[in-house]
Amino acid sequence: MRLARFDGHRKSKAGRPIVSLRHDERGAALLEFAFVAPILLALLVGIADTNLQFFAQSNLDMAAGKASRLLMTGTAKASNWGQTDFKTAACSKLPAFMDCSQLIVDVRRASNFQTLDTTRPTITVDSNGQPSSSSAYNSGNGGDVMIMRLFYLWPAAYAPLGYGETQRYGGKRLLVSTAVFKAEPF
Repeated sequence: MRLARFDGHRKSKAGRPIVSLRHDERGAALLEFAFVAPILLALLVGIADTNLQFFAQSNLDMAAGKASRLLMTGTAKASNWGQTDFKTAACSKLPAFMDCSQLIVDVRRASNFQTLDTTRPTITVDSNGQPSSSSAYNSGNGGDVMIMRLFYLWPAAYAPLGYGETQRYGGKRLLVSTAVFKAEPF
């Protein structure tokens, strides 16, 4: 009868000692990448979402500048526009990727800068994701101090890990662009 020699290491089925797996570094990079990849992906999606939001805000600011010119020069007053007409005109200044149904227009007038009403209108979102508000519209007269605000509900692709404000607007972020000016005499 022959005795098996015992050298202190159990053998695996492949014939290699099991203890050597503790020191085996093959596949370590794959395992480390599996831990880091979800964090890296979340970071990249967050950066892309933030960049798109800043791009949309920049476009909203440009549209507000162009739309406020219609009030400043008296074009809206001369054309006898109401809030819907002015919203359509402001909407035409937005780029194609921004949905006009998400735009809210608020225009107020005052006799001087000190009495200008800067309170934000109440904005709500219905179950279909459409905004409604208590916004005002007054195209003013020549020489009036005006505040024109465009509110836009931007879809938040990254809302679960994002900002708390998205919960208030049905998963959307509120972008705001404001123009304060004194209308030209017309």
